[in-house]
Amino acid sequence: MPYTAEITRNNPTCVLFMIDQSRSMRDEVSAGDGTAPKSSGVASTINRWLQELSIKCAKGDGVRDYYHVGVIGYGKKVGPALVGPNAGKDLVPISEIAGNPGRIEERKQKVPNEKGKLVKQAVKVPVWFDPVADGGTPMCQASAEAYRVLEGWLGKPIPITMYPTWLMICQERMRRMSQRHMAPSTPRSIVRPDKNNRTSKAN
Repeated sequence: MPYTAEITRNNPTCVLFMIDQSRSMRDEVSAGDGTAPKSSGVASTINRWLQELSIKCAKGDGVRDYYHVGVIGYGKKVGPALVGPNAGKDLVPISEIAGNPGRIEERKQKVPNEKGKLVKQAVKVPVWFDPVADGGTPMCQASAEAYRVLEGWLGKPIPITMYPTWLMICQERMRRMSQRHMAPSTPRSIVRPDKNNRTSKAN
């Protein structure tokens, strides 16, 4: 029988990203009407994912801390990669992420008009993670850093009924990554079954 763990504020889970920030992420890929560095595409995806997760966790009493989220960058430097008030933190409750973006930017995005046609429109977007592409690819050092963060999470004095989720985005896999794959439709969509088919749901 598959194992199902309920994610609540009293039983949160953890999501940790490990992002390639090496010089190889300067390579250009298709983006909208032109091209952009891979690092920019990854940054846009992470920022949109954090925004959508914040919205999905928002209830009548505020943003509920179902998730603690961390972003590790590895390239010239290895370590926490969020910007703004949460810079330097290993893991951050989703409510603190939602309330503390590094900055708000105005960007042009294609949105449907009243006739359903896509038109460019200025929208304000929160930014928690910046594109970086410099240095080598110290994946072993980054993996050790991720292990340290997750080991600390598993040792926390709170009930942990769901294993943490560790997601890596690296240059070799960029061709397979799309914005659709990274944008969750519900909080549960970011939780993957492990080898024993353990799954979870969010309340």
